[in-house]
Amino acid sequence: HYASIAVEQKNVCTVQLFIERFPSILNSNILAFACTHGTAEIVEKILSAGFRRNIGKAAGLFLKMNNKEDALDIAIRQYDESDDERRHTLVTCVQYANAVKMGMPALDPGYPVTIAAIGLVPRRILGSLLKLYAHEVENTNQSGKHAIVKAIQMSMKENQYHTLPSIFKSENFINACGSGKIELVHQLLKKRVQHSTEELSSEHSENFSYKERNALDVAIDLFDKKDNSRCEILRTCIQYANAANLGKKSPSSNYPTILAAVGLVPTQTLLIIGKQYRHEIRKMDCTGKFALKKVLRMAEEETTYATRLDVRCQYPLSISIKRVKLSSSLETIPQ
Repeated sequence: HYASIAVEQKNVCTVQLFIERFPSILNSNILAFACTHGTAEIVEKILSAGFRRNIGKAAGLFLKMNNKEDALDIAIRQYDESDDERRHTLVTCVQYANAVKMGMPALDPGYPVTIAAIGLVPRRILGSLLKLYAHEVENTNQSGKHAIVKAIQMSMKENQYHTLPSIFKSENFINACGSGKIELVHQLLKKRVQHSTEELSSEHSENFSYKERNALDVAIDLFDKKDNSRCEILRTCIQYANAANLGKKSPSSNYPTILAAVGLVPTQTLLIIGKQYRHEIRKMDCTGKFALKKVLRMAEEETTYATRLDVRCQYPLSISIKRVKLSSSLETIPQ
């Protein structure tokens, strides 16, 4: 009760004193109350203490109140881009929620607000934050921008259903991938720009049996990290499949392979690709790496959720997904 009065009077020092003397209040609705009646500074003090003390539900952010709202819900509902106090309150909540979500041991003061907000706020608010904090990401290199766009698309469930290039169902192309002929794979993809799939499929091909399969499936099944040709065939298929999903005929030269692979290959293969092509990640700047880690974390969450549904026979998965955490991928992204 007294702590709430201090929050309402916006007395930062008194709130800090209550937190230090009576840390149990962090398990109450004090944070939600501060989001409604306090200041961004008071919210930060409460969240910082909750984060240090490992208070459950993301330092108290996701503790539901009687009206079924949590502190983050309240900060989102009250957001007003023209009101600095409400904007800073939401940004503070988002930064701490993201830190917990990403498994960060401490809040990173250099973490971009725009990337932290992805997947945590509604589209309308994300658009507002992208506009207000554009300076955080405008100087990132192209591969970093690819990662930011991918994260935003994943958060909005865009490009959720992948459309493969038509050539991936061509018998010739499937056979080229199956036989490990990387030169032929490149040749057929180059011809694709000038010719239709029907013309390509009329050419002579060796006989392999891949009923009801596409070239990406075959490349995944035959992938061998010790075989350079197999690695290059899978990388090529991933890049072209991702380009098609983005509405392009051919992939960008600076699109990281691990980023293109998210949503296209099983988790175990994704982990191997991350290690195989880590040199591409090293070219990304700090902002790009933050965005890439966010994409991988979101992919991990989607995979875990889908697998749980599949185990309960609630939702049949279209591909075999092994329950392997992506945390090792996140840890090995070069700083």
